[in-house]
Amino acid sequence: MEAFNWEAFYTQPVSDSSPQSANASPASIPGNSASSILLTPPDVNDPQNSPLISQQLHNPENHNHDSVSTTFGLNGVLDSNLYNSGGPFHPPDTAFVSTDSVFFYVQSDIILSISDNNFHSLLPTPLSRSISTGLNAQGHFRRPGSRTINTIRVPEPSGILNLILHIIYNIYCTSRPTLTELSTAIGQLSLYGVHAGSQITLDSQMYALLIARAPFAPLNVYVLAAKHDLRDLAVATSPHLLSFQLSTITDEIAQEMGPDYLRQLFFLHLGRIDALKRILLHPPQSHTPTSSCSFISQQDLTRAWALASAQLVWDARPDMSSGFLESTFNPLANDLSCDLCKQLLQDRVRRLLDEWAAVKRTI
Repeated sequence: MEAFNWEAFYTQPVSDSSPQSANASPASIPGNSASSILLTPPDVNDPQNSPLISQQLHNPENHNHDSVSTTFGLNGVLDSNLYNSGGPFHPPDTAFVSTDSVFFYVQSDIILSISDNNFHSLLPTPLSRSISTGLNAQGHFRRPGSRTINTIRVPEPSGILNLILHIIYNIYCTSRPTLTELSTAIGQLSLYGVHAGSQITLDSQMYALLIARAPFAPLNVYVLAAKHDLRDLAVATSPHLLSFQLSTITDEIAQEMGPDYLRQLFFLHLGRIDALKRILLHPPQSHTPTSSCSFISQQDLTRAWALASAQLVWDARPDMSSGFLESTFNPLANDLSCDLCKQLLQDRVRRLLDEWAAVKRTI
């Protein structure tokens, strides 16, 4: 396949006072300052230009250019349903450059609509952007067939910046980031004026990614949710902590979790154990004495139930399964000769399982 002529994309920077080389790369801009480059996209219907721009930029043999995000490429996020712009799709006007020189092309109005501090004051306001780049006040392009891309360096590595943008655009991340990376990215949201609680909700893609990790690292996910007050995530994760030994929580973990969510986790464990004790307190009912089963004979079942209950209470756990309870009480029927007593025992075990299943399993 013929090499793609990237140089055709670049023209003189939009500045009448300080002309620069036409081959200047956005990555050469120092610091966190923003600059502008004028881009003229090729005809995508031309067979020579048909490969995706993001794929071409990743090939160092063809271009002396840094890497470009495959999700946030020069063509932008093409599916308009994946971002919260509230309007039709429009091409990117800003390139975020990570500390390891990966380019992320984004729509500045989407970022500004979610960030309450202009993305840590890195993004200019619409008015200042229109003055510096040659756009008009409505954000229209400077001239037909061309558009201005503001290049802004962001002090984050590409992996973290990628996750931050996925959260803002509400896109599911297919790169399988580690929980540490997710925690770091969410922790950086406040720096860029993005509220984690507003973006990571029940119907968000990042929530789906985090809750999928809960069965494998419940404490880490719960601490992450507690730290950023992600209530829905903490509630959904808490059932996975029923088997967790609370005595192993260190002072550092407790401090990260905070007093409110730590208290709720303790109350969940203690509340379920207390509920189990109350459920086990009542033995099976007695029936009217018969010639084959007197009132004295029925006391044997009551004593057997009390003994089995005492053993369960001694080893009570908040995650005790219904199957374990059933296997503890059903064998008591083996020592009964009265069919009425067996039926009453069966009814009591069934009621016990229903009551235990109804006990709250979340904070």
